Amino acid sequence: MSVAADALQPLLVKELLVLRGRAAFGHFSEIITNAPGAGYDIDFDEATNQIRIDFRESAFLGAAIGSDASRFAGAAFSSFKGLDVHLDDASSLAWGLVRAYYSAFYAGHALIRLLGRTCTQIESSHLNRIKNIANALGKPVNSSVSAGLFVCELNPTQTGFEMRQARGRVGGAHEAFWEVFDGFVSEITEDVLRGRIAPADARAVFLKLDSFRKITKRASGASWLSTVRNEIQYRHARGVWAPSVLKRRERGVLSRTAAQWKRDPMTMDIDGPPGGDIGAYVMACTFLTALCREVLRRVADRSSAGVNSFARFPLRLCD
Repeated sequence: MSVAADALQPLLVKELLVLRGRAAFGHFSEIITNAPGAGYDIDFDEATNQIRIDFRESAFLGAAIGSDASRFAGAAFSSFKGLDVHLDDASSLAWGLVRAYYSAFYAGHALIRLLGRTCTQIESSHLNRIKNIANALGKPVNSSVSAGLFVCELNPTQTGFEMRQARGRVGGAHEAFWEVFDGFVSEITEDVLRGRIAPADARAVFLKLDSFRKITKRASGASWLSTVRNEIQYRHARGVWAPSVLKRRERGVLSRTAAQWKRDPMTMDIDGPPGGDIGAYVMACTFLTALCREVLRRVADRSSAGVNSFARFPLRLCD
């Protein structure tokens, strides 16, 4: 097993280690409007516009996290499967690179959920429910809080979460997500260094994650992957559309990089990947998808649910 999974295991949402089968919730945000029982407690911090929700128990909150993580991981793995073949073929190279991005985007969403945080679209219906409960409790929420992308972070007891609006420096939801993800990776690397694994292993994981961050921060902010994907998908840039300027040998480098997605991410040469910018782009996407897979495997292996662990379902897509 990967030392990366060893390093991140203490950060896992505990309820995921007992979650069986397919979780009931389709999206994490549904617990706001469809929570079981009478409701939940709410607190609002006017200084920071942060909303704190507490359900006083962790089981169904874990189920909601698990459902989201399973859905995103499944999307990541199914998108990456067979990608090496597409990157080797000039006629499918461009869409292969777009697929690589979305695999990483989905894997990032899955990974932060496994470790206790989400980046979730909150609609007006969710906010109206929150505001109605808050008013009933005499804790009104500021009317300036509006629908959009929110960061939701589980509290220490994992019975509730704190939510705040996510805003990137530029761009839309994808750019905002990568800003959130970069901050999250920065936090967990510090946790890794303070963790219980051997110092040499902790430093190795720290350096891998830091190298990943350096790729994603090649441009302003932390959304370089999204920038490259936009250039390829919408501007037909980077010379990857037919007739592609990438030679067969260069495509072969990208293909071999993508073929590593089921390997231990700690074995990947993410510090100096071959292939220039496009090579670094594919390496970062491959690394993140592989890291998500390793952490999900750790959940499945440590689960008291055994073969019925929720984590087994998306992992089947890796076979």
